[in-house]
Amino acid sequence: MLSVKDISFAYGEEVIFENVSFDCRPGQITSIIGVNGTGKTTLLKCIAGLQKLRSGEVFINGRARKEMSKEEFAASVGYLDQNNYCDAQLNVYEVILLGRIRNLSFKVSEEDRRRVESVSDMLGITRFLNRNITDLSGGQRQMVFIAQTLVKEPKLLILDEPTSALDINHQFKLMNLISRLTRERELTTLTTLHHLDVASKYSDSVIVLNDRGVYTQGSSDSVVTREMLREVYRVESEMFTDAYGCVHAVPTKEL
Repeated sequence: MLSVKDISFAYGEEVIFENVSFDCRPGQITSIIGVNGTGKTTLLKCIAGLQKLRSGEVFINGRARKEMSKEEFAASVGYLDQNNYCDAQLNVYEVILLGRIRNLSFKVSEEDRRRVESVSDMLGITRFLNRNITDLSGGQRQMVFIAQTLVKEPKLLILDEPTSALDINHQFKLMNLISRLTRERELTTLTTLHHLDVASKYSDSVIVLNDRGVYTQGSSDSVVTREMLREVYRVESEMFTDAYGCVHAVPTKEL
């Protein structure tokens, strides 16, 4: 379980967010949404230990992150950056294998090989394993770095815009996989998402960031409302629920 308690972050005197608190539970997907510039990526980096908090604390299964060694924390957390640019002269197999860096010695074990092959198969990228990472499209690289994140088999999965470079078909395939792994492996999954439809369909809980903090949080049908879209996204919209019970918003005009 991930617990975020009253955390704040600032660049110098510029406060990005403050007093942010929420819980993410094992076996569930928690999504963070909000307009550009509200600090979604920065919030994930703070939780992942890549940015220093101004105040507050992050707890993993009841333990304060500051009480955990770097090795302990790294072993339990998988973090996917939004930026998938890479100019390293490595093939896809090698890039994914780097996700096992804590376990690697000079000789790659059969277990490491098995995990690389397994996650590549799950993501449908086995045919790319011998290709150089620089030869792939943005969407293909995105799948490779998702594989690198999953190959370490973390218990806390932090994903920054995992579907951003993917077409609609691959968005569904990836989110179906993340949803299945989250439930089967009891992962605690926290992600930022740009598409409200994707957040509505796959999230157990949705957090909306706005004006340096949390505007609201809860189930997608209680969060994705005309009022929220009007106040946060500054658009009027029409709402409908599809045959699967997912809420959809269709913007009609800007405010």
